[in-house]
Amino acid sequence: MNYSHSQVKGMMDFIREAYASSPWKNPVRFLKSLHRITPFDNSAAFMKIDPATSKILPSSATLWGDEPDVMMAHNAYFWQFKQPVVQKIINKEFCSFHVQNRLPQILPKKKSEEYQVDFWEKYKKRYSYAQYFKTREGWFSLYLTRTSRSPDFSEEEQSMLDLLVPHMKMILSSAEPDGPTLFADANGKIVCIGSEIEKDLKKHPGLEKRLRADLPTWIHWFLSEPFKPLRVEITENGVPYCCWVAPIGTGRRPLFRITWEALDQPALLPDKVLSDFSKRYGLSPREKEIVLLAVAGKQRKEMAHTLGLSIDTVKEYLASTYQKTSVEGKAALVAKVLSGLSLSKTEQANQSLIL
Repeated sequence: MNYSHSQVKGMMDFIREAYASSPWKNPVRFLKSLHRITPFDNSAAFMKIDPATSKILPSSATLWGDEPDVMMAHNAYFWQFKQPVVQKIINKEFCSFHVQNRLPQILPKKKSEEYQVDFWEKYKKRYSYAQYFKTREGWFSLYLTRTSRSPDFSEEEQSMLDLLVPHMKMILSSAEPDGPTLFADANGKIVCIGSEIEKDLKKHPGLEKRLRADLPTWIHWFLSEPFKPLRVEITENGVPYCCWVAPIGTGRRPLFRITWEALDQPALLPDKVLSDFSKRYGLSPREKEIVLLAVAGKQRKEMAHTLGLSIDTVKEYLASTYQKTSVEGKAALVAKVLSGLSLSKTEQANQSLIL
C-alpha cells in the first residue's frame, strides 16, 4: 500500500517521539502523537490481556483513554465475546482486527447482536480497531474506538497501525517491570485487579484491608497536587511497603494505577521485642506502628506520610504512646524500647554461657 508524504512523516514523527520520550513519562504526548496518525475517540494502549480469558489485567504499562466503567463491564461479562478472537490471534491466524467486521464472522449471530447492542451502543462505540502483540511479559493490545460522529477506520489507517506493532514491542520492553498492580477510579474504588494479585492479597489480609481503606485518601492527595508523584510508605504487621499512585487515564473520569513493593530494610527492632514492649504497655496496633517508626528515626511528618494520617493524628498517637509508656518524648521512648532490646541480647548471651 502506498502512503502519502504526510502519512509517512506522521508515522516517523510518532516513532521518533515514542522512543525519545517514554510513553509512561508523558502519556498525553504519546496519545496525541498516535492520534495524528489515526484519529480516535477513545484508546487503550499497552493493555495487558489474559490469553486464557481475554480479560484485561492490571499492568504498570497500561495507558487508558476510556471510562473506568468500560473496563469493569468488559471484565465482568463481555470478555467472553472477545475470547474466540483472542484465541485465533494466539494461534497466529492474525494479529489485528476490525471489531465490527471480524466478530460477526466468528460469533453466532445472537451473540454478535448482544455484544453490539449491550456493549458498543451502551458505551457509544461505533467502530473499533485492535492490535495484539506478544512480548516476554505476556500479551498486550492497542485498542482504538470511534463514535458515530467519526468515520470508520479505513484500510489505509489500519495498515499504518499494523506497521507500528514492532515498535510497540520495542517501546514496551523499556517499560517499568510489572509488579503487584491494580487500577482504581477517582473515588478509590478498585476497578481492575488480576486473579494472582487478588490471591496474594488474601494471604496478607492486613495489607489488602489497608489498601482498600487508604486508596480514596491517596487518590485525593494526588488530585490535590497532580504534578507531584505520589509515593506512600506504610507498615503492616511489621512489614514496610512502598506504594505508588499514578494516573493512567485520559478520559473524563480518570483512572489510576496503584503499585507496591515490600521494602528491604535492616531489622532495627526484632518482632519479639516490639511485641513484648507493646503488650507490656497495652499499645494499640497503630501505637505499635508509631513505636516502630520512631525507632527507625522517622519524624512526625514522615510518620504521617507513611501511615496515611494527618500530622495532628500522629501527634495524638505519639501523646497516647508517651502516656502509656511513662516517657516525656520520642527520644525517651526510643531509649526505653532499645533498653528492652539490650536486655534481650544480654539474656541470650547469659543463656549461651549456661549452655
